[in-house]
Amino acid sequence: MALRNPERGLRYESHIGNSIGEDNNHMDWIREMQRFEPDGMTLSQTYCYLDAFVDKPISQEKLDWLQRDFDLLRKYGFKCLLRFAYQRGNVKGPKKKWVLHHIEQLKPLIEKNTDVIFILQAGFIGMWGEWHGDTHNDDYDSRAEILAKVLELVPEDRFTQVRVPIYKRRIISRLEKRHPQEVDESIAFTLKPEARIGFNNDCVLGGPTHGGTWPEKPHFGSMKNPQYALATRESAWVPTEGEMDWSDRLWDQVEETGKGVDGFNAIKHLRLQHYVSFSLAHSYSEFQGKPYCMDRWRTRTLTADKLKAENLPISDGYFSDVYGNSVERSEFDYLRDHVHPRIHDRRRSGQGISRRSDHGLRGDTQSRLHTLGAGPQSAQWLPGVRRRR
Repeated sequence: MALRNPERGLRYESHIGNSIGEDNNHMDWIREMQRFEPDGMTLSQTYCYLDAFVDKPISQEKLDWLQRDFDLLRKYGFKCLLRFAYQRGNVKGPKKKWVLHHIEQLKPLIEKNTDVIFILQAGFIGMWGEWHGDTHNDDYDSRAEILAKVLELVPEDRFTQVRVPIYKRRIISRLEKRHPQEVDESIAFTLKPEARIGFNNDCVLGGPTHGGTWPEKPHFGSMKNPQYALATRESAWVPTEGEMDWSDRLWDQVEETGKGVDGFNAIKHLRLQHYVSFSLAHSYSEFQGKPYCMDRWRTRTLTADKLKAENLPISDGYFSDVYGNSVERSEFDYLRDHVHPRIHDRRRSGQGISRRSDHGLRGDTQSRLHTLGAGPQSAQWLPGVRRRR
């Protein structure tokens, strides 16, 4: 029996807090997530657009719709990476005073539904909440004031994330009036802002800069870039997650077709930066309706020797079935199983497992649990778990 890990894995993408019939029907995305449950899906990147309220308070009706969808997540056993945003298409964003007012309005709702919110992303600013192209709040002083309020909105046992890692450094300098600290074991579980802000890469391996995630010349998204190296070290303690571009639009300069992202290159990057979740929606036929790079990952097999050569973890028996016969594993299989390490229960008893809303799955000392992918290097893939000190 395999138990889904509620705060790891391949994720869906959906809009929530809408009236029935607006954007996606309020049940369509739940049904789609259920369709992907065989791949261990428990998470969705959920956007709540507040574009109808750029110059006024959020209506009670909108807040009720959002509560309805939190209830659906809870009912069906899912969690969300939640992002509030205003700007999409030609929509203009609000002035700072309205963003701050909306954050205050949302506090009771967020507090009530912490159990289904995995990460509350910084959002609110710019196109799709990605902090670029904002109508009014593109300066760092405004961003710092908004992020300070977001940190008040985020429950203490949860993280927020920013789209571009350098934003974190620049804003903490303004908030704290000091140089930001590197997140390591000494501050990882404190309430310092450094320890509460992770990263969401919304264009994984999309060209040298990852679609603007690593703008620092000349090394961009490589370990020679000090900002990339710093975020890589911090990813052991704060959550990193992301998605590729849509429709193979950007090339990682490795994929043999000359477009999209190479699967083994993706595996190495996601392991290096300890990704906790990764989009199943982007550049994949099951979501976009035609084959893209993720479909190619399903056809390309991996060998234990290839994984060992890159020092990638392999659990005992990963390349064999329960009878000891050899089985093939594709690049897609490996990425799915290691971004989402499902817990395999080999016990006969049905007792002893409880799902904790804050820390995922736990087992008692009577259980014999096998985490798929949990070899001697598994700690190098998975980040630390956030706990209050």
